[in-house]
Amino acid sequence: QDKITGQDVTEEFYDLEARIKAKRALEAQFMEIMKQAHTVTDALQVQTQLAEVRTEIERLEGRRRYLEDQSSLSTITVTLASPALLVNTNTTGFFYQVRRAFGNGVDIAAGITLFLIQAILALLPIAILIFLPLGLLVRYLVRRNRRLQLARSLVQDEDQPIPQTR
Repeated sequence: QDKITGQDVTEEFYDLEARIKAKRALEAQFMEIMKQAHTVTDALQVQTQLAEVRTEIERLEGRRRYLEDQSSLSTITVTLASPALLVNTNTTGFFYQVRRAFGNGVDIAAGITLFLIQAILALLPIAILIFLPLGLLVRYLVRRNRRLQLARSLVQDEDQPIPQTR
């Protein structure tokens, strides 16, 4: 599907050009009249008319600049869509069922793997906060017990007389 829109402003642009030229000619005439004005009242009336003409020229030139800017810039919008499926696939065949079963098996295996990873990550803080201190405590007690047994055996060895050799 293709949609192209546009607005031709050529006529309005040339019309603005003509009106600007006419207003500039009128401005030039008012400037000549201003030079010939002999009284203050005449000069003020011409000045008022000249100001109105200059305001109109500025307005027309602003519109012309706007049209020039708009005509130099373009907006392009592109929308892409994939074409509709033209071929109907068979969903009742043996190989389709095998492929579907294989896909389901892979999905289930991935689910189990993710569950195990989540369980390990959830139990890791418990292992660190409970089993690590317990392990260190057991290690301390075992070493202490060995030191006590070694100390007892040394004390018992000192209590026994040393056999004399001849």
